[in-house]
Amino acid sequence: MKRIMMAAIVLMAGAASQLCVAKDKGPDPDYLMPIAADLPVEIQQVPPGWFIGADYEEPDKQPSPPQMARLKALIGAYPFNARVEAALRAKLPNSGLATTPSFHAGTWPVIEAGMRDRLPRALQVTPEWELSDGNARLNVGLHTVLAERSLDKRGKLDNNNYFEGDYFFYLVLHAKSSPAENLQAWDAMGSERLSALLDEATDQVVDMLVYNFSEEGRAAWAKAPKLGPAVLEGRRFGGNTLKKGDGWVWVPRGEDEEQAIEGYRLVKPGV
Repeated sequence: MKRIMMAAIVLMAGAASQLCVAKDKGPDPDYLMPIAADLPVEIQQVPPGWFIGADYEEPDKQPSPPQMARLKALIGAYPFNARVEAALRAKLPNSGLATTPSFHAGTWPVIEAGMRDRLPRALQVTPEWELSDGNARLNVGLHTVLAERSLDKRGKLDNNNYFEGDYFFYLVLHAKSSPAENLQAWDAMGSERLSALLDEATDQVVDMLVYNFSEEGRAAWAKAPKLGPAVLEGRRFGGNTLKKGDGWVWVPRGEDEEQAIEGYRLVKPGV
């Protein structure tokens, strides 16, 4: 999926011990639980409307200007930055990541300038939003990197990445049509329903992050549970079920030092 930079969140740890990471393996499940009691959370804020994905850049698939304008208005009005921050504030405390995290929001230059004051550990999180698969799938995701940071003898920041995780929740149209017809389906839902779907997707990806560093999630680093095929209303999404709820399913992806969880919900226009 083409990444479009939306925001970056950095969770900094206060403990000084090194990560228990070996080559080609993820962190030891017994590694600091939580990672740190007080994690500064740095959130890079970006302008709204960075939602439109690659499908709009292909002339043969480009929807009519009125459709595009309406969807851009709907997405542009959705408070992505505030919604992600609110979800993190609600779900990170007393988790396997942090007990009482602090939160700091700003542009990337402001956040980057403050990194040297918040050593020695960071969990960098980049939220992403995109419309893909011929406008049939609305993606909300978090890309995370667990890093160790230090200052060298010259005072230059040294950032070493050890563990990556991707958490995506896909809102999938129940019936896929042409790109223009798919766009009409999203447009017909209106701002209230579309906002509710985006709220759920944002909560889901933050839930995935919290789950992955819980005792249950850490145990799955080495061996993911096998709960049967990932199926919603007869449609299979590949892989085994990690978790399943009312109308949604999670699937484990990746392995070793590259962890990933994908979630799916089928969306029916007018429902």
